[in-house]
Amino acid sequence: MVFSAVFAIVSAMVGAGFASGREIITFFSRYGPLSWLLVIWAAIMMGWLIHAYLSIASDGSNPFFRFVGKPVMLLMFAAAGGAMTAAAGEVAALTLPVFHARIIGCLLTLAAGIVISRKTVKALGMIGRILVPLMLVAFFFCFRLSAKSSCDAPAAIPSVWFALFQLLGYCGLNVTLSSGVIREAGTQCKDCRKLVVWTGILIGMLLCAGNAAMVSHAAAMENEPLPVVMLLRNYQKTGYCLSASVLYLAVFSTLTAILRAMRELFPQGMKHPGAWSGLMCAVFSLLGFDLLVQYAYAALGWIGILLIFWKKHIRHGTKQKDVSSIGRTPMKKEMTE
Repeated sequence: MVFSAVFAIVSAMVGAGFASGREIITFFSRYGPLSWLLVIWAAIMMGWLIHAYLSIASDGSNPFFRFVGKPVMLLMFAAAGGAMTAAAGEVAALTLPVFHARIIGCLLTLAAGIVISRKTVKALGMIGRILVPLMLVAFFFCFRLSAKSSCDAPAAIPSVWFALFQLLGYCGLNVTLSSGVIREAGTQCKDCRKLVVWTGILIGMLLCAGNAAMVSHAAAMENEPLPVVMLLRNYQKTGYCLSASVLYLAVFSTLTAILRAMRELFPQGMKHPGAWSGLMCAVFSLLGFDLLVQYAYAALGWIGILLIFWKKHIRHGTKQKDVSSIGRTPMKKEMTE
């Protein structure tokens, strides 16, 4: 059960940006040898944020969270779901030899995501068991290609500190987008510490593999929207099919996790929450994948981190209040006696 939950969480975190190599170059590989320190930092921070999220209780009864926190999170998930929906349309446009392939890909992916989001985390775990090996194979083939640029180029020292700050927002975004799956996996798993450790290890392994594949191509691929696809074109039809499969599975698993989390944020008793979630994602997808990733992702990540710590603070304050009230009760009884 632990490993099924681990694969479910990882498949929810790994989206189109990661599978395409765009995020790896942006947040890691372009810093050259220092990118390995960033990889370690990211794996530790994701594990720590997952542990922090599992340790907080639901704040659905809190008025501020009900009227402000939930709508904000719903918009966050809708924007990220729109990006995944748009990415699914892009993959369909590249692979399906039919008219309106982009629209067909968006609609079919949304419909399938709504259906799968009703299932348990086991469904995402099964997708993860397929996606992770395929991604490792894709990164291996990219690693085999001859380097087009030197990985020994020195990184700009001032920008490294900004990279650490930016990377924290990136980690927060990934954990927030998979929060629904993380919460459900935590309730079903008996050993949450083991869940956090193995999730961190698997994420770290994927980050290491991706950085090893991209670090020598970072300069040449820095302006490419889909670096993995561009590199795997060297393997002709095999590389094309591999890259398309990895991209689509990554998009679909993340979109399914987002739709699952959105269903829980709608008011209780509301009819067809899955359909409303899909409609919101479809509306945001009209903005396009590049626009959403460029302007929305960093802000969404930091909003997610702030909500996690805010909920943790609320829980801590509630605990202190309960403890203080327990301590005062006997004193009141003694005074009345």
